[in-house]
Amino acid sequence: HGIDPAESGGSIVVTASRETRGGDHVRLAVRDDGVGMGESAVPGTGLANLRERLAAFYGGAARLELTEVEPHGLLAEILIDMAAITAARSPA
Repeated sequence: HGIDPAESGGSIVVTASRETRGGDHVRLAVRDDGVGMGESAVPGTGLANLRERLAAFYGGAARLELTEVEPHGLLAEILIDMAAITAARSPA
C-alpha cells in the first residue's frame, strides 16, 4: 500500500515484541520505506476498519499509531495492553 515501484526496490519490516517499559503491552510494528502518508494521502477504509476492530475487541486498551519515517516511509504500530489480551483469551 505504500511501496512505490522503484529500481532499488523497497522494504517492509514486521516486528512483534512484548514490552514492559511504560506498562506491560504487546507491540506490533510494520515499517516501510515507501512514499509515506504525506499531506495528499487519501484516507481509506483499511485503517478505519483496523481502528474499529481494535476498539471493539480491546476497548481503550489498544491503539494504532502512525509515524512518518524520514526521509520517506511510514511506521505503523499497534499497542495492546497485556491485561486486555489475557482477558480476551479467557473463557467467558
